Amino acid sequence: MVQARDRLSDQELTSVALTILMAGHEATVHLIGNGVLHLLTHPAEADRLRGDAEAVSVAVEELLRQSGPAEIAPMRFTLEPVEIAGVVIPAGEAVQIVNATANRDARRFPDPDRLVFDRQDNAHLGFGHGIHYCLGAPWPGPRDRSRCTPCSSACRGCDWRCPPSRSPGSRASRGR
Repeated sequence: MVQARDRLSDQELTSVALTILMAGHEATVHLIGNGVLHLLTHPAEADRLRGDAEAVSVAVEELLRQSGPAEIAPMRFTLEPVEIAGVVIPAGEAVQIVNATANRDARRFPDPDRLVFDRQDNAHLGFGHGIHYCLGAPWPGPRDRSRCTPCSSACRGCDWRCPPSRSPGSRASRGR
């Protein structure tokens, strides 16, 4: 009986596998897309990153902070009353963490709305935190870092023609 409780059913295993596959795909697609957009809109930074693997590694973390793929955490429900900053949230209430807002908190990140490709103290929530930290967080790092160098080279000579008001990454998508 104990052994049966420690195993996933075929349906549960399929669900977990599909969740990991889809979440990994979405995260990678959005990180690369946001990265290319930032390289196009910050050509001096793109030039600086070319051929510098360490700088690319730090830049990927900044991209995850500023426009990461998981800006809003899944909805949760309180099991009991919870007090946060003097406000009591009753049991059974829906709560949602907006990682994008935390990643742009001026108390934590100096000049939080500015993309700083060499930001060193960058403990962002791009992949969540604690028991809700993304299972696949270690996977995209080396894969995406290796894709950023060719992207920065491919972006050489390109520029962004979309008016700023229509650019991706509006305040709404950043949790503001």
